[in-house]
Amino acid sequence: MKTARASRPGAGEINGPRMHGCRIPAPARPWNATWHDQGATRHDQGITRLASRGTVQKSRRPSAPIWNVEPSPCIRGGTRMYLENIIKTLQSLSPPWLTLQGDDGPGLVFGRKTSISSIIIRKAVVSVDPTIECIDEAIASKANLIISHHPLFHDAFLEIRELSFEKTRLLTTHNVWVYNTGDSWNHASQGITESICQALRLEFKEAFVLQGRGSRGDEIPVGRVVDLHGSKTFGAITDQAKAILGRAVITCKGDPGRLHERALVIGGMVDYIQPVTRMLEDGIDLFIAGELSGQLMTTLIDLGIDFMSLSHHETDLLGMSKLKGLLSLKHPNVTFMLHAGNPLRHV
Repeated sequence: MKTARASRPGAGEINGPRMHGCRIPAPARPWNATWHDQGATRHDQGITRLASRGTVQKSRRPSAPIWNVEPSPCIRGGTRMYLENIIKTLQSLSPPWLTLQGDDGPGLVFGRKTSISSIIIRKAVVSVDPTIECIDEAIASKANLIISHHPLFHDAFLEIRELSFEKTRLLTTHNVWVYNTGDSWNHASQGITESICQALRLEFKEAFVLQGRGSRGDEIPVGRVVDLHGSKTFGAITDQAKAILGRAVITCKGDPGRLHERALVIGGMVDYIQPVTRMLEDGIDLFIAGELSGQLMTTLIDLGIDFMSLSHHETDLLGMSKLKGLLSLKHPNVTFMLHAGNPLRHV
């Protein structure tokens, strides 16, 4: 199997801008690998690869996937769970280095970071977007933590001071902390991309990797490659997608009766060209994404590659629902609530 050398990038705590470009490394890695944050230990067919040291040693079996978590005992007695522990769980489930955003990646984006070891969390809201509606729901339910996928403030809109002020006022007045997973949850094991595969009943065995933009650099498993071998028609996959997402229509291009050989699945918004430059070479004839930019869809049409642009919000919600479940298993003394509100309406 082909593999690529990697070293881990860093990660900050403030959500940064969307990726505008990245370097393409070697072809897709076989995906029975586990991507860990600390030590970057990777398991691949009985071989333990220590990427940070460049050494290879035999192991009898791979370790448990990072999403297979056991309920942890609460610290300091009683039923108290502290913000610090929840952040550690989030960073193990969705390692900050799994981001294409660079060093300004996932982390705690609102609230005093010096007090996380003393802040007790009893209720938390998990959401795709930390909208004012989401913040209001957290306040009404007396939750003091919001875990969001998208940033609290988009850099491009920071000049809209009324919005920034209102969010800051509400969060400060009611002592609500905000943690942002960023795009690392798109790429992590059991994250948004794999949630899409599971919902569409697509079994993947390879990771589609791109080069990260962190200061230390690393290959990031942005997508999953599915070997279909003509087992499903384009129409069957689109019907499954519409049923799961509750959509009457989805944006796509393809012959409903066509049988595909290989598909690439990437969660979230894909507005960068790098995956397309390698798809033809890797024999991929179907591209499934949370959302594709208009320019990218036009490029795929010109190349004769079929695609499905499912729904950014609904597919992100699949992954955030999964994250809520994993957090509930890890911290049973905390009530995690899913804010499923969609700011967009399809009419």
